Amino acid sequence: MTQRRFRTRNKVKATLCCLLALCLPAPWVSAETTTEAHTSAAPELALEELRLFAEIFGQIKQSYVEEVSDKTLFENAIRGMLSGLDPHSAYFSEDEYERLTNAINGKYKGIGVELAVEAPYLKVVVPIEGGPAAKAGMKAGDLLTHIDGVSVLGLTL
Repeated sequence: MTQRRFRTRNKVKATLCCLLALCLPAPWVSAETTTEAHTSAAPELALEELRLFAEIFGQIKQSYVEEVSDKTLFENAIRGMLSGLDPHSAYFSEDEYERLTNAINGKYKGIGVELAVEAPYLKVVVPIEGGPAAKAGMKAGDLLTHIDGVSVLGLTL
């Protein structure tokens, strides 16, 4: 347990250092290239907020009822920042982004069918035109009783 906390604290420190480095002005940037947004008060505010973030991050890692990965905590923090801006801003993980672009572009994995549960079986609502299910002759209203020889009784979507 102590070893895990030690490793976690080192990860938190390393992550905090990375975050702090992002907020500090870069030494190679001249004063002429900085904007009004980078006043002398801005880094102090950012450091104060980052310290609070790191403290809460550490408390979650140390005291939360379940173990939570750093990746999950950071992704949730990013989601929160973006959702707080406006209803149109959102963060997508790589998997979520891939699913979104596939849905937009019409690329799908699977047999190409929309299903519904009609107890105790799965019912074909509509086969997607040109998909494997349509090519195999599936029609709206067909009931699936087995998939690859395995019963679908009691399965959910």
